[in-house]
Amino acid sequence: SPPIFLPKKPWIIGVIGRREPTKGTRYALEAFEKIARIDPHAHLKVAFGNLPENWHHDRAEVVLPRNDMQLADYYRSVDVMLAPGTVQLGAVHYPVLESMACGTPIITTGYLPANSENAWIVPTHDGESIVQAAFEVQRIPIDQLSIKLDNANDAVREFFWPVVARKFLDEFGKSEHIYH
Repeated sequence: SPPIFLPKKPWIIGVIGRREPTKGTRYALEAFEKIARIDPHAHLKVAFGNLPENWHHDRAEVVLPRNDMQLADYYRSVDVMLAPGTVQLGAVHYPVLESMACGTPIITTGYLPANSENAWIVPTHDGESIVQAAFEVQRIPIDQLSIKLDNANDAVREFFWPVVARKFLDEFGKSEHIYH
């Protein structure tokens, strides 16, 4: 395989720490360990902790956002966010939505509003695919990254409260005609 281009600057990978196996944190940690062996500049930033017992890495940091502003700052502080859950794929997932809203590239297993036009989609239970996607995010030309992030921004707009409220009101209007 071709050599991996490694910029000479730190890059930060983010994940929300969760102990539930279905959240996929295990796969994010496995991926980071592989990335860290390849790239001495890679760091991991875990929001909220909740890591497996005895898991530690010298280049991993736990942060504890205390409110929405600090959580947004967390998303903006990472170069790529991981959301490798294993269940409820196709459902809206807050870390995916929030990362996209903050302009942070996201690697996920298929949560909304992510798709191949605005995020990197990887298979479940597959740390190696996360590694490959992370290096792809790191190497993507800025113009192509801008397109993905613009697409993510557009996708997030569908979840703004005025848009969601209008959709609900439209649905309620349809039900009036059905039941009356």
